[in-house]
Amino acid sequence: MADYKPGSNPFGPDPTVLKDLLTYRMPFGKHKGQRIRDLSTSYLEWFARQGWPENRLGVLLETMHLIKQENLMEILYQLERIERTK
Repeated sequence: MADYKPGSNPFGPDPTVLKDLLTYRMPFGKHKGQRIRDLSTSYLEWFARQGWPENRLGVLLETMHLIKQENLMEILYQLERIERTK
């Protein structure tokens, strides 16, 4: 796409999502207080079947589900190492 400019699409990738996955905690339910990245795959799959919340939490849950499905947890481990050294 020749006329694409990073950050020009309000529906494009949000660079803060991965950082938020390091610290954001579940605000309600059985897993209240647990970090999103530590939620079980089965719980994320339940949300996938029921529907994601239509807010920031939904974006984080869906992203975490995709990361776990595609076996990409190393991305979060590397980001955490980088954040700790800052």
